[in-house]
Amino acid sequence: MKTETKNQLSALFFALLIAGMIFCITMIVALLFKNPIGIYWTGGSLAGIAYMAVYMIYYESKETAAQKFFKAKEKLFEHVGFKPDWVEYAIDDCTEMHWLLTNGSVKFAKTLKALYDESDGEYYMDSIYTQRFYKQWVYRGKDVTMIFCNPGVDGIMWFKVFDNKKEQK
Repeated sequence: MKTETKNQLSALFFALLIAGMIFCITMIVALLFKNPIGIYWTGGSLAGIAYMAVYMIYYESKETAAQKFFKAKEKLFEHVGFKPDWVEYAIDDCTEMHWLLTNGSVKFAKTLKALYDESDGEYYMDSIYTQRFYKQWVYRGKDVTMIFCNPGVDGIMWFKVFDNKKEQK
């Protein structure tokens, strides 16, 4: 079960528990009055407000954008089997691209036609950056592949992440 689903279920359970306790307390208090209809309405309203407040506070206590980014990056690295060491590079999402590995480089394009038709120049080709900090430069996961790339521009090096379903062989 995903963590997100577990968090939702636990927030739902906790909120229902608190709302139920408030509702039960107001029902017990209502027994002390001759005409308890107002107490019933108040109890139901308080239980509903408590449910919404507890659920929102408990479930919606969100992580910061930076925390989400670093967790997602760790999940990506775990997925492809990459263990960061001395140097870590920027990450470029190329999952919408069709791609193939060719003689020490990765070629990629938005369409299959552009990938194979070199006359129109609608494709990209980056050298695979083979630096000394890591023993491998292509990291394959079940769903995506992460490759160290050198586009040959301004000394930039980065990881590019490709969708395995769009790999051409």
